[in-house]
Amino acid sequence: GLAAAALVCYVLALVAAAITTAPRRLKRYAYNLTLMRQELDGLLAVKARWLTIAGALFGLGAITLALALALIIASA
Repeated sequence: GLAAAALVCYVLALVAAAITTAPRRLKRYAYNLTLMRQELDGLLAVKARWLTIAGALFGLGAITLALALALIIASA
């Protein structure tokens, strides 16, 4: 039940973190700094979004695991 849900959250957090750190192809604009800045801003937005998702999943997994441990201790 809860332990399996925690494990799923942790695995999904690892996947989201891997997506965050994965290298991406950027379009290169040799003489247009405005477009290069837009490209960088887009890249940072995507990475920030995936990092937020990874952190939320990790936190949810930690809370779920703590709840599972509390139930195990309470039933003992």
